[in-house]
Amino acid sequence: MVHADPTTISLGDLSRLLSVMQQAFGGTGQKLPQDGLPIWYLETGYQTTIPASKSSEYFGVEDWPGAVPDAVSPEPPAAFPPDTSPEPDQATALTEELEMTYCQPYVAADFNFLLQDQPSLGGWQSGLLWVDGSRKGSYDAFKAAVAEVNAGTVDCSDVSGAPLVTAPPLATTATAQATGTTTVQPPPKRSITKVIYVGARRAPYGYLGLRARLSRGVKASKNVLAGRRMFFIVGKKTYQAYTNRKGIAHVTLSPPLSLGTHRIGVRYRGDAHNLGSGLHVDLSVFNSRGQVASKGVLRLPDRRTLQISAASDGDSASGKLLLRSAGRDRSVSIGALGVRNDGGTAWLRGTDADGRGYLVYLERVPKAQGVRIRIAGAARVSATVPAHRLSFARR
Repeated sequence: MVHADPTTISLGDLSRLLSVMQQAFGGTGQKLPQDGLPIWYLETGYQTTIPASKSSEYFGVEDWPGAVPDAVSPEPPAAFPPDTSPEPDQATALTEELEMTYCQPYVAADFNFLLQDQPSLGGWQSGLLWVDGSRKGSYDAFKAAVAEVNAGTVDCSDVSGAPLVTAPPLATTATAQATGTTTVQPPPKRSITKVIYVGARRAPYGYLGLRARLSRGVKASKNVLAGRRMFFIVGKKTYQAYTNRKGIAHVTLSPPLSLGTHRIGVRYRGDAHNLGSGLHVDLSVFNSRGQVASKGVLRLPDRRTLQISAASDGDSASGKLLLRSAGRDRSVSIGALGVRNDGGTAWLRGTDADGRGYLVYLERVPKAQGVRIRIAGAARVSATVPAHRLSFARR
């Protein structure tokens, strides 16, 4: 529905959303939807009532009065809103929402929050799965609606309430609002895209790069998409890269990922001709079997000195880095060590007694017969020392 309250913007109020964005960002460096900025609807959802057969899996008291059955059926015996309402259950609401948002211009994604119910009734029960993981009656309806959207077979002229605005520039939207008229203009059919992760799933510390391939189709294909921007989500940090002629986007992480397993998100947001797609992948970072050792005290510029002794058995790394400058010693305990397969470079990570982190990068410089050292942390070092005074290798 279109809301009368001018301060409310919900799924049916796309005209108002575009108008407010125009007022806020028109003439600034911030893109608007008509400039290519996609709109994502996040955390939409319709809470369901809990049937008696599932009630033992939940606890607490429902605090949302608008919960509906997952699909109108004898259980529960009465649907609220009534069966005669436009959306008597979650299955109907989800189907109509996906069809409507598909027909709205500029909308590139619609997320149902969430996949599986939360057990506390004070939380959210809008999942497609009950809390025990079994499917709700709305599951197949949602799946069918997603398939219809992906196939581009939604007939927007037959969708109630959509499109609410036209795809031309926003000046026409203001005119339509003033006159109370709208123009139905179904968006062009967009191609389905597929993201495939093609990088290493396991790598030594410092050597995990992210690589993903983008192509058209439900499965990976030779019809790759070049020059498209991809996003790699690593924890709270997002990296971006563009696909090359082979459809591959590559990111070098800085700083390197810590030891352990990391869940990485890869996203393509889509454009006017291609639907968005993405995936999650678990990647592992481990210590190399290797060692790093300086021969005696290394003399650095500005009257500083350095000593390093570290080793790893492939499981855990240990050792010390001692940096002395102006009579002050910094002792760093090494906890991560990675050496490239060819032994040309190495990474170390450690902390001092105050818990401050240090990142060390070593690189052989054959022509200079030396090793370049870079240290980032509470103290910063950039220097080259003779190769025979500092050794590192895999073992």
